[in-house]
Amino acid sequence: VDSAELISGSIDAAHLASGVVGDNTPAFEVYMSANMTGIGVAYTKLVFDSEEFDTDSAWDTTNYRFTVPAGEDGKYVFHANMYFNIVGATTTYNDFSQLHIYKNGANIAHNYQHSGQHSDGNNVTVILPLVATDYIEFYCLTTGGTAPDYATIYTSNAITRTRAYGYKLIGI
Repeated sequence: VDSAELISGSIDAAHLASGVVGDNTPAFEVYMSANMTGIGVAYTKLVFDSEEFDTDSAWDTTNYRFTVPAGEDGKYVFHANMYFNIVGATTTYNDFSQLHIYKNGANIAHNYQHSGQHSDGNNVTVILPLVATDYIEFYCLTTGGTAPDYATIYTSNAITRTRAYGYKLIGI
């Protein structure tokens, strides 16, 4: 974009350049550095131990959670997606995955996805108000598969298939 017309007279190029209108931070994008195996019918926290970016150092790569920094109360968007494979001969078209977003240890958003018999994907998105010290985590489970492997959650160096991101909304 070479030029744009500003509708509000109170926002001009100087305000935009100075950051007065705000930005969408804190913001992060995380992914898994290795596949997770043995994912079954117990809720399992996704091991997002690597960061693409983390503007406010709010993602904990040890506990795999985002914590709202002091002074950053507001509405946030969170999204996660995962790619998985049900392992073993017991796989049926009735098998599914669940992908969950937890706030302060409680499930607040989830999606169920039928597996289509072996490999498939799942994603979930939520917008919610948060205050300082609230934290967000991502969990999954799968049905089907053969013990002890059940299912594998995949990541890849070339294409990071399982990832999560979040950012603060401005203007609302």
